[in-house]
Amino acid sequence: MSRQNLQTIIMKLVSMAKQIPESELTEQVARALDAMDTQERKVKPEYVIKRTLKRLEEAGSLSRSESNDGHSTISLTSTGSEKLHRASVAGPSSVLPAQWDGKWRMIILDFESEDKRARDAVRYMLKKANFLCLKQSVWITPHNLEGFIREMKYHMKLTSEVMFVIAEQIDPEIESEVKEHFGTE
Repeated sequence: MSRQNLQTIIMKLVSMAKQIPESELTEQVARALDAMDTQERKVKPEYVIKRTLKRLEEAGSLSRSESNDGHSTISLTSTGSEKLHRASVAGPSSVLPAQWDGKWRMIILDFESEDKRARDAVRYMLKKANFLCLKQSVWITPHNLEGFIREMKYHMKLTSEVMFVIAEQIDPEIESEVKEHFGTE
């Protein structure tokens, strides 16, 4: 298993729990490694996990909180959420549906001018998810990526900045260009 895959597994587990005790996280990841690895490891999984946690913390993807009793809990930072979304968009699970259902999915962006970083991150993810930019703030795809958009909005704490629209018809002139771009007919 690659370092990137292990980091993604750790960040997914942390994002699902919001905040998780480090010992519990280490156990869950070790079980996942045992289930996935078919070859014998030279290094104990716990060591690999601790090293990966340290790297993610140093990169600003995870944060650690120490309690009075000496136990630590791990949580995902906003940087970690963005990194997790980039990994999920670029990963093998992002395979797009082979057949078009005749509906267009449009994203309308409305960010304040000071939210440039969030706006650019959303645009980057939309490009990676194979959306086509019609205008600076309007993106379109024939693929059903509603779950991806919902997750992106949740993890990036977006509310009214990103609007998702499903349309059966769009302007005929634009539709012919979009169909040509995506190869749908």
